[in-house]
Amino acid sequence: MQYLEQIKHPPPAVSACASGSAGDEIKEKNIKITNVENELIYNYYNQSTWRGFKVIPFSNPEIKTYLPSYKSIYNTYKEVVQRLDSNMYVKETVE
Repeated sequence: MQYLEQIKHPPPAVSACASGSAGDEIKEKNIKITNVENELIYNYYNQSTWRGFKVIPFSNPEIKTYLPSYKSIYNTYKEVVQRLDSNMYVKETVE
């Protein structure tokens, strides 16, 4: 049953954005990554034609149209991401 549910709603992807800066001296090779923001995204497509692909962030209100159970799926996968790194920030879903 879980396998069938996974086919019906494949896991969302995680998109990450960050800004960074290199150290003052190139020979030191220091890189500091700051302002990391992760966002869960849903990949929609028409299952009967395998066309009409759309990438919809969970923060986009349009997610409600394509994934009615978006809140439950968001909470599940936010927990999975944060289990890997408890300091990982995941952008909030739309209400």
